[in-house]
Amino acid sequence: MSITDLEMIEPFVVRPRTACRLLDCGVTRLYALIARGEVESFLDGGSRKIVVASIKDYLDRQRAASKSEPKPSCKTAAATTARRAREAAEPSTAA
Repeated sequence: MSITDLEMIEPFVVRPRTACRLLDCGVTRLYALIARGEVESFLDGGSRKIVVASIKDYLDRQRAASKSEPKPSCKTAAATTARRAREAAEPSTAA
């Protein structure tokens, strides 16, 4: 096996910093995902390893969930923006 062949092999596990890059998130969010069981990890000696397959599974679940949620229409977004503007313009009744 040449070095080029080794470079093309997809890793089974990655370090947290690499997992954050793959997920485009910060370390705090990554560890929250781990704590909730959304992403698998383990300690290899003193080094945390994140299972790449669990990252892919998490992304698949996120995509499936976003497809099942109804997307707000432009009218709904415009109505929400208008309502928020009216609420911001009204004087507060709390004393």
